[in-house]
Amino acid sequence: MKKNLSLIAYISLAIALLNQVFVIAFVKPIYSKIHPENTLDELAYIIITICVVFLICIGLVGLIFIIKNTVKSAFVGSIILITLGVLLMCTLISFTWIFGSINIILGILLITVGSIHLKTTREYL
Repeated sequence: MKKNLSLIAYISLAIALLNQVFVIAFVKPIYSKIHPENTLDELAYIIITICVVFLICIGLVGLIFIIKNTVKSAFVGSIILITLGVLLMCTLISFTWIFGSINIILGILLITVGSIHLKTTREYL
């Protein structure tokens, strides 16, 4: 992966992973401030935590493939970036809008970086 694309991918993956940690830490207090009459169910909190852990695992796998920096591993890493971008864009429905809007921006960025890398390196495979 080119240096400028990999730098954008590293930064956006780091922000996405940090945002997922913030979701786990702050989704319950934010939900109770927005909706003081009802609290977040334990089942809903468990579902959100499972989704966040799944997104973190996909992000770490993508980061490992991008850091490897061979042609095939960067190709697989860019496919994982596109997948993570699509999954991050769907989180507005399940998370609060504060974290969901950040995830949508990062999802668009990850899809863009992954597709640019796929377009430029497909002839090397």
